[in-house]
Amino acid sequence: MSGYQGSAIAVRLAKAATTERRSTLAVAFAVGLLALCVRLDGALHNPLWADEVYSARVIVSDTLPEMLSHVRHTESTPPGWYAIGWLLHAAGLTVTKVRVLSALSGAALSGLLVLYARRFVPLWAATLAGLGAVFGHQFVIHGRELRAYEFLALITLIFAYVLTWAKAGPSIQRLAVVSATVAIGALTHYFFLFSVAAALVWTFTSTPARIRTKLCLAILIGLLPLAVWAPVALEQHQRGAYKYMIGDFSRRTVVDGYWTMFSTRWPPYLGHTHNLASAFLVILILAGAVILWRKGEDGRLVSTMALVPFLAAAIAWRAGQPIFDSRNLLAVGPFAAICIVTALARLPRHLGVVIAATAAVILVFSFLSVDHQRRSPAFDEIARALLQAGWTPADPILIPHGANWVVPLSWYLPAYPRGNEPDAARRECDAVFTVTWARRFPEERLVGEHHLPGVQPRTAGPYLVLRIPSGVKLIGIPPKERIVNRVCTVMLPARF
Repeated sequence: MSGYQGSAIAVRLAKAATTERRSTLAVAFAVGLLALCVRLDGALHNPLWADEVYSARVIVSDTLPEMLSHVRHTESTPPGWYAIGWLLHAAGLTVTKVRVLSALSGAALSGLLVLYARRFVPLWAATLAGLGAVFGHQFVIHGRELRAYEFLALITLIFAYVLTWAKAGPSIQRLAVVSATVAIGALTHYFFLFSVAAALVWTFTSTPARIRTKLCLAILIGLLPLAVWAPVALEQHQRGAYKYMIGDFSRRTVVDGYWTMFSTRWPPYLGHTHNLASAFLVILILAGAVILWRKGEDGRLVSTMALVPFLAAAIAWRAGQPIFDSRNLLAVGPFAAICIVTALARLPRHLGVVIAATAAVILVFSFLSVDHQRRSPAFDEIARALLQAGWTPADPILIPHGANWVVPLSWYLPAYPRGNEPDAARRECDAVFTVTWARRFPEERLVGEHHLPGVQPRTAGPYLVLRIPSGVKLIGIPPKERIVNRVCTVMLPARF
């Protein structure tokens, strides 16, 4: 081959590589923009629900010490994300608009995931990985929330980026970026420490000794801010609020852990199909992890970040610490997605494409299901209807689901009642207010047809708000209704 021919081939290869990079960047940008569109409307307009109200109470603190005190006494996570939210609120953003931080985190996560996955798989497979973060069940939910989970997933993916970047050239500047990333992640959520553990496993198994020492030192320096916070972390752990609704160890929940990051549970009428799909997903992730492990140092990092935090959380749960929850493990999701598409890319082309197309359909179905089913009740509209009906803090309210409703309603109602008065049952209430699902429990089932003229009905979305005056006896109440602020006697059915 002549020198001229070699130069021509080199030019063509360079042009092809440039075109490939541009295509990858264009796809990553489009995927990130799609993720933002999916999240932004809900982030800006959905009413706050219970956990978000706790976050809101933190970020509206007047001073930084007050904000830190709120985190210490009411939260189970470090103060880093709350500090960002507090600063954004202090800069003029409303509480709801601070949720844009989660939406932007989801957009950046999805786009960066395409770029990162492209290091290991073809562009079509990298795109599918990015779509997993765009439409995945937990990713969508937490990309609209006033909570830290989406930001945690983003900072963990960035952590993987900077680790491989620093490994390639461990200068002081690059190691400082590693330390800064570790500090931000560790102060965002305690589960980031599982990802740090995965990074250390990778460092000791996949990097030369001279680089290993520098990376480990950079990681340890990044953990120093969390070490300062450690006494407060111990208090939070002893309070145990993180245990809420997790319960006892369940093998089924662990096996479903990856599935529930990306999709909802399947309808009961599909029987064991969900179990088979969940198990198949685990097999794909394990197969992809093995393939990536064999690809070299960078692939091994993806494998450890996908598996080690997940297994560590499951082991801790089995040992008696109820911490295993898909939202806490959201940072594992991007790496699991890369494992999945790596396995698919190794299948025969037609089979891989069919499975990938099926996965894309499931993702979109999951998103539509989440969008339809998981919207918070319109607590702002319910509060507005109660006030329009004449509610005052002295009036009792019958609401569904106890504390899950008390907390968000307390955000939207002025001087919301916090408990029962000592001498509550001495007099009959002037009125009682009820909130029920209108189609399942209309006013006729509450007070009967002959009492309707004295009742003032209002609607708030699918909910019925009634002011029932004194002397009108309630004849039926949904089983899960709970009375709040029982400052007087209410005429309740005997079964209540």
